[in-house]
This record gives sequence, C-alpha cells and structure tokens, in this order.
Amino acid sequence: MIPILTLKEEAYNHITEKIKNKQYLPKERINESQISKELNMSRTPVRQAIVQLEQEGIIEHYLHQGYYVCEKPMDMDTYLNLLDVLTLLINDAILTTEFNKQAITEITKTIDGMIEATCQQTFIDAQSQFFLKILEAKENEFSYEVGLLLIDSLKKLATNEVKQVMMDTKEKTVYFCESTVRHLVNNQKSYALSSMEDLYDYFVLHALKKVY
Repeated sequence: MIPILTLKEEAYNHITEKIKNKQYLPKERINESQISKELNMSRTPVRQAIVQLEQEGIIEHYLHQGYYVCEKPMDMDTYLNLLDVLTLLINDAILTTEFNKQAITEITKTIDGMIEATCQQTFIDAQSQFFLKILEAKENEFSYEVGLLLIDSLKKLATNEVKQVMMDTKEKTVYFCESTVRHLVNNQKSYALSSMEDLYDYFVLHALKKVY
C-alpha cells in the first residue's frame, strides 16, 4: 500500500525538491504564501515544513525578515585544489609566454578595473580577467579554456565570506598584480613568478585563514 503523505510532508518534499533543483538558491527568501498557493493548501502545513527544514539546517530564519535558504558550507579543500591548478596554469603562462605591448596593455586594463571596483562582484570579475588575459597571451586555447572553467568553478564555490575576504585584500592584490606586470615589461619572468607566488601565499596563508 502506498503511504499517503500528510500536507506537511507534501510541503516539505516540495520545498526540498526546489532547493535540490536550484529553483530556490542559497540566501533566497522562502515565500510561505506562494508555496501554499502552489500546493493549494493552507499556510499551516507549509509553515510546519519550513520549521522542520530550519531544524535540519537547510533553511534559516532572520528576525523581521523571514526564512531563507541556507548558504551551503564551502568545500575548502576543493576550492584550494582548484586554486592550485589555476596557479600552475598562470605560472606556466608567465614562464613560457613572450608578452607583447598589446598583451601588457590589456593586462594592465584589468588592474585598472580592480582599482576602480567598489563592490565584490566587480572586483572579482576584474581579477578574473587579469588571470585570463595572462592565459590569453600564451595563445594556447586549451590552457585558456581550462583557466576559464577553473575560474568559473572558483566563483561558484566562493561563499559571501570568501568574496568579502577577496574584497578586503584588494590593496594587496593590486600591489602584487602591478608588480607582476612591471616584471613582465622588463622580461623578468622569475620576478613576475615570485610576485604571483606572493599573491597566492598572502591570499591562502593569511587572508583565507579568517574563514577556515
């Protein structure tokens, strides 16, 4: 005999399925009234399902604001592994590429974008372009596409805490990126590589320590 779901269970399954299928994204508000209309039921069983999801750590409640989908804990090991691979790609490009004036100009523009950025997303996008322009100068389609995938994955994994850390380290990041470009202009590849390693060490060993 197929068990008959209670209204609370039906609401619970409906909400969890939407979260699983990314129809409800992390930090998105759960609209109790809308769900009750979608399921053609009163708000009471919906509220009961939401409370259960809160107890399970899937939904969180903000006073005077309502219920929101919890932000998933970041997989720091995966994040660092992807960052390591991206760093290897960037280092390889620095060591094996002859950077012409046009490439240097385009890389420099991305640093200008970082300096001008006033919000997390704009800054992170400009920093991503800095790395991608270095890979682009290598003129190796495979390396560029891998770099693009890695950066996209890193952005998706990054929590708001990590994004804020990136924004907080803006001054240091700009400093190391500018140093890298200066050394590339002078064809001092080992020094440019050292600047990128300093950026990595500062971000991973110092800044990220605040969130893991």
